[in-house]
Parts: sequence; structure tokens; C-alpha cells
Amino acid sequence: MRLRNLLGYLLVAIASVLITYFIMQPTTDPVSPVPDSQNICMDYDAQKMSTLDADLIHVMTKGYKYNQLEYIQSKSGTIAPKDANAIWFDLETLKKYLYHIEKKSKNVDGTLTDKNLGVRFYYSTYPSNDTVQKYDFKDLKDSSGNLLFKDYEGLHTLVMIPTITIGDQILDFNPLDESTFREGFSQKSNYAYRPGENIPNNQTGALAGTRDMSGQNHGTLYPPGPAVGMGF
Repeated sequence: MRLRNLLGYLLVAIASVLITYFIMQPTTDPVSPVPDSQNICMDYDAQKMSTLDADLIHVMTKGYKYNQLEYIQSKSGTIAPKDANAIWFDLETLKKYLYHIEKKSKNVDGTLTDKNLGVRFYYSTYPSNDTVQKYDFKDLKDSSGNLLFKDYEGLHTLVMIPTITIGDQILDFNPLDESTFREGFSQKSNYAYRPGENIPNNQTGALAGTRDMSGQNHGTLYPPGPAVGMGF
């Protein structure tokens, strides 16, 4: 009799444990992990931060100031008698630009990895204010049509363009245009330079009737901005 009671208590205990276990299980399927190709919130904490020797930076920046920059400013008739020698971007602008390159590229081609993507920095010059007005470059105007960077006329700047690596070639491409993912856009007529033509954005181009593409400029130049805080 005691053995039967003991077995009964044991069965009740086991049943209670099993019921509790199943009640505590989640009622929905577990969230699937985001594929690596779509995960762009990267953590580089385990990797060493890139560094350069301070003396090397001094030598390089002074080399530019006393050679290329001095030569530009010494030429008679130059559009930039006091050219810029630095450009500044806030961190949020850079992060957003890199985010959209990676996100939009991987949305089109899920096989892309970070090693396939990059950014090329083009040394460039702001056009004259007359040219901005003549060709209606809206990227250099505010919503009222006024010049955003009137003081930047003729000054050095940088333009960032996304790149994609195909084989051993690093090609400029447009994450907003899938046709550039295999061969870049350097040979595509709809991205070609059209000197002397004033082509409004709503007429022709690669992106649903426009010539807009992924690019970044609009940094702060020094000069004309104050040099406060600059160390080189």
C-alpha cells in the first residue's frame, strides 16, 4: 500500500513538472538572426584604432601647404587667391552616408560584403557662382534658390562617391542604380558629363528620370571658415 502511494505521489510530481515546463515555453517562434549581409551595426571594439605619427601628419599637411597650395595661390588670375586647405564633416553626416551605401547596396545584392564596398574621395573645386546659377545646380542652392556656399567659389573641396570591387577592379557605382553593380557607371552615357547643356532633373538620366546619384559633399571649408581648433 505504501509503495502504491509512493508511486502515485511520484507520478503527480512528474506531471506537475512537465505541465510547468510547457506553460513556461514561448508561444511564438524564436526571432531568426539577421543575416550577416544585412547586419550593418558593426562592433570593432576588438580591433585597434587606426593611428598615424603626429610628425608624419605635420610633414604631409605642410608639404601640401607649401607646395600645391602655395603654387595654386601664386598663379595670377586664379579663382581662389586664398584656397581652402581643410574640410570638416560632422560624424552623423559620415555615418548616415556610409549606412545608406551599405544598406541600399545589400538590399539589391545580398551577396555583397563590406570588403566589396568602399568610398572614393575626389579632389574637386566648387564652381563659380555664375556657373551654379547658369546650370541651376540645385545641390548648391537652398529651397529659395539662394547660393548655399557663396564664399566657397573656386575653392578646393572633396566629393565622395561609392565604389564596388569586382574582381581586381575598384569601380565607381551608384547604389541607387542596379545597372551599375556589375560594371560601374564610368562607361554609361546617362552618367556622362554634358558640358554646355542645362538638363533639368526631370528630363533624362539613370534614376527614374533624374541624374541624381549617391554622393556626398557639403562639408565646412577652412578657409573661409575660422581655423580655431585646427592642429595642422
